[in-house]
Amino acid sequence: MRKTQTIICMLLACMSVLSLSAHALTLRLSERDVNQMVTMAFPQKQYYNGVELTFTNPHLTFGASDNDVAVTVTMRAEQGGQFLTAEGSFAGRLTYIGARKELQIERPMMTDFTVLEDNLDNSAPVIDAIKSATNKTVPVILLVDFRELNLSFFANQAPRSIEIVNRQLVVEI
Repeated sequence: MRKTQTIICMLLACMSVLSLSAHALTLRLSERDVNQMVTMAFPQKQYYNGVELTFTNPHLTFGASDNDVAVTVTMRAEQGGQFLTAEGSFAGRLTYIGARKELQIERPMMTDFTVLEDNLDNSAPVIDAIKSATNKTVPVILLVDFRELNLSFFANQAPRSIEIVNRQLVVEI
């Protein structure tokens, strides 16, 4: 009986591996699952006018419409040993660029900005510059670069498509 169960399990495993090669595998991920995945792409650094910007602690929220997404991040602007730490929220459209294997927020718009810690000698111009970006489009936000992930579980195949449908991230591999 035990041998029969083992053989059946092995056959099912072989059949599922064979069917994966013939058919696409579709995964449905919750916001919580996606937030765990997105943390692997952070921290992210950018440089703007001599200021080093570091983005950490991303938290994604799916919008009411398909592919609408919002992300809140902690931002740290550092220059000459001085810094400003803030929290910012951005909203945009989730986009998967298959050719580059990148999941990103396209045309993100800053919707909120709150200073958490200010160590700059003259922070008013920096804060005003950041606040002036509120409700304006900012550069694309990279959420996941699949070239940098270990996808051995999926035979190193990057997703074919990714989209938000009914408040779930649908990934087709």
